[in-house]
Order: sequence, then C-alpha cells, then structure tokens
Amino acid sequence: MNASTTTQASSSAVQAALVAILAEVIEYPRQRPHSSDSHLPAHLVEQACTALAAAGFDVASLQTTGGAA
Repeated sequence: MNASTTTQASSSAVQAALVAILAEVIEYPRQRPHSSDSHLPAHLVEQACTALAAAGFDVASLQTTGGAA
C-alpha cells in the first residue's frame, strides 16, 4: 500500500467514524439512538458536520436518511 492509498484509507475511516457518531446524535430525523445517553454538545456536532462537508461528504444526507437521536 503506498502513501496515497494509506491516506485515502485513513480519510475514509475517519469519515466513516464521524458519520457513525453523527448518526447517533444528530437530531434529524428523529429516531431512537443506539444508546439512551447519546449526546454531543451542539458545537461538536457542528464541527463534525463542517469537517465532513469540507471533505466532500453530503451532510444533508445524514439529516434526511441517517439514524439519529
């Protein structure tokens, strides 16, 4: 695996982790979270959404199709 492939794999892993975290705590659409104590402060949710958007991820898809708190 070359450096470019490693960087892409790492970026994909980080993106997948952020998406999973946001799907657990984002409030749109309202669905039962995996854990009843799932919570992140709003500013951290916003930072994660901003990071994903900067990486080219369609954050709106989390708000319309992702799991949520």
